[in-house]
Amino acid sequence: MDAGAISLIPYDNWGNNFNIRYEGRPVGDPTTLPLVESRIATPSLLPTLGFSLLRGRFLEPNDADPERDPVVVVNQALVDRDFGGADPIGRRFAVGRGFATIVGVVADIRNFGPAEDPRPEVYWAFGANDGWTTLPMLVRTAGDPASVAAAVTSAIRRIDPTAAVSEVTPMTEVMAQSVGTPRFYLVLFAVFAGVALLLSVAGLYGVTSYAVTRRTRELGIRSALGATRSRTLRLVLAEAMALVGVGALLGAAAAFGMSSLLGRLLYGVSRLDPVAWGGVIGLVAASALGAALLPARRAARVDPIIAMRAE
Repeated sequence: MDAGAISLIPYDNWGNNFNIRYEGRPVGDPTTLPLVESRIATPSLLPTLGFSLLRGRFLEPNDADPERDPVVVVNQALVDRDFGGADPIGRRFAVGRGFATIVGVVADIRNFGPAEDPRPEVYWAFGANDGWTTLPMLVRTAGDPASVAAAVTSAIRRIDPTAAVSEVTPMTEVMAQSVGTPRFYLVLFAVFAGVALLLSVAGLYGVTSYAVTRRTRELGIRSALGATRSRTLRLVLAEAMALVGVGALLGAAAAFGMSSLLGRLLYGVSRLDPVAWGGVIGLVAASALGAALLPARRAARVDPIIAMRAE
């Protein structure tokens, strides 16, 4: 079991930031300087969260020594923005009357939720004089998080009997809360889409059944002239699927026009993702085929003699 503490937990949708000025660059207007997110963490926190170390090193216990110049670990988003991807190890930026030195680079994580791209971030080593009265602790365990809550609380109080543990929340729940609103909208859209699909299938079944009933005499004559059941089946299905094809094209055009509005609800997938589009069109086509198949099979079994007497 690994543990660490950080001033602001990931996926909490808010942060603490400041304007950064690198050594050797003019002071100018502070509000025009690049903005970075700032988080204070214990040395064990970044490995506990599974951060990938890309360059340099993680924070270490002696990095919080107030007698030493501060050091920080930054994320790849900061490197890409401020250094063009070049190695930033050893570069310094102004902190009060001194400078802080970059000693490590870690991979990006979406600290503000999946809807936002990673922001440039700086991680400082936590020290006793940082002034934080509360500090969230993150514990990684292989088992059920609830099963270790009591043990973690007991360990904290053994170290500091006055410490208060106000809340124990699984990280999965924190992540779920960060996407609660878009998830609600997506579920709502999925329900509407399911209802629309059912109505489309029912409508296609009704239209195909009506068309078969109206063409009973014609189909009987075709059968009397030598048309096989498979040929009649293909004839009815082809006409039904042609109607579906026209509807699919119109629906795809409408969906393409609305994709820009729905793009903000998608994470990790493009609004024009070919797999998603192909899957939806395939589902609609398969549902339509199933709806048209029963009337088409009934048409293929039309008895020529009964059909000739139908009118």
